[in-house]
Amino acid sequence: MKKQIALHTNRLSISNKNAFEKLFRSEYEPLCRFMLSLTRNKEESEELAQEVFYRLWIKRKKLKITDSIQSYLRTSARNLWIEQGRHLQVKQKYADSAKQTKHHTTPESLLMDKEYETLFDKTIEELPERCRKVFNLSRNEGLKYREIAEKLAISVKTVEADMHKTLSALRLTFKHTNK
Repeated sequence: MKKQIALHTNRLSISNKNAFEKLFRSEYEPLCRFMLSLTRNKEESEELAQEVFYRLWIKRKKLKITDSIQSYLRTSARNLWIEQGRHLQVKQKYADSAKQTKHHTTPESLLMDKEYETLFDKTIEELPERCRKVFNLSRNEGLKYREIAEKLAISVKTVEADMHKTLSALRLTFKHTNK
């Protein structure tokens, strides 16, 4: 069995579409069932499983799978699910914060909002151009890191690093204003 799995990954590494299709047909349903146990949502589990296979195909030339392909797929799927959960938590946090701000509009809060907005814009403006683009694509256009990486022809790790730089700069700026 391991020899057959190694054969699958070797064929994937040389871009054999037939090997990939065979792997997809044999592992897609089990991966969906595994994801369903985590998500409790059929559509979401199917979406995540498809994303795992998409990423597998994109990374096929660089992959070195030492364990079973099933283990690799499950680990990838679980990590993707965790990553998306974190992203949703951040979105919800900002949405909740925005709702609270809208309910407390006083002349002072409007002035503070304007000052914060100016400070925010100035901080973003001082960042390197690529960081600004990455931030804009993520926050204003709602693109995922993978989509941003493809659009800008950079790696996902570069997108993550640029977002980290941007968010760190914003945290530092607003940390000093809250004292």
